[in-house]
This record gives sequence, structure tokens and C-alpha cells, in this order.
Amino acid sequence: MTIEEQIQASVEKSIEKLLPQQFDMMIGKIKEMMSLQTYTVKRAAEITGIGYRTILNAVNSGELKSFPVGAFNHVTHSDLFSWIENRKLKNKLQ
Repeated sequence: MTIEEQIQASVEKSIEKLLPQQFDMMIGKIKEMMSLQTYTVKRAAEITGIGYRTILNAVNSGELKSFPVGAFNHVTHSDLFSWIENRKLKNKLQ
């Protein structure tokens, strides 16, 4: 085996070992950032395809947690998608 082949093999081995760790770390950071992401009720309706009134009613009833930022209610990414999953589960059970 030539020195170039040895180096190539060593690099490949290092990449195979480190890449999954780096990937897991990146996924963790993305999840952390998304949990901090907030949307107005209007934007939440736009990105989910759920009606504005449906989301607003859920906010007003307390079913979907929200908080005021200026004149607008905001919901977090994680709360919004947890609420959506809960709605799906409730619909399956009915």
C-alpha cells in the first residue's frame, strides 16, 4: 500500500467515525433553534395550511399556548407542531 493509499484510508476512517457525531450535533442545534422560532398566528396559518381562525380560536381558548409580542400573539414552533400532533391524535380517536 502506498503512502497516498494509507493517507486516504486513514482519512476515510476518520470521516466515518466523526461524521455521525457531527451530524447528531447539527441536528441537536437545529432542533434547539427551531424550538426558539416563533410565529404570529397569521404566519402559523400560512406555514401549516390550517385556517387562521382555527389557530386563533385555539390560542384564545388556551388550547395552543401563545404570548404577546407587541400587538400580535406569537406561538413557538414546538408548541404549534405539538398542538397539530395532538389534533391529529384526537381526530384518530373520534
